[in-house]
Amino acid sequence: MLQIKKMIKDAIRECEACQRNKVVTTTTKEEMIQLSANEPFEKLYMDICRPFRESFRKKKYVVAIIDRYSR
Repeated sequence: MLQIKKMIKDAIRECEACQRNKVVTTTTKEEMIQLSANEPFEKLYMDICRPFRESFRKKKYVVAIIDRYSR
């Protein structure tokens, strides 16, 4: 059974069409940047969320604000 698997892997590795159409499944990881805050309101993160269904007060968007210090 192991020999068959090895033969199949070798055949795929040598097949030009297989190599051109191969889907890469590995992901790369970016280096994490450490951001810190020493006091409240030193760093704020803000995002406007997509339009939702209109509310009864005619509101469609959500604004999210996060303080890095207190999260």
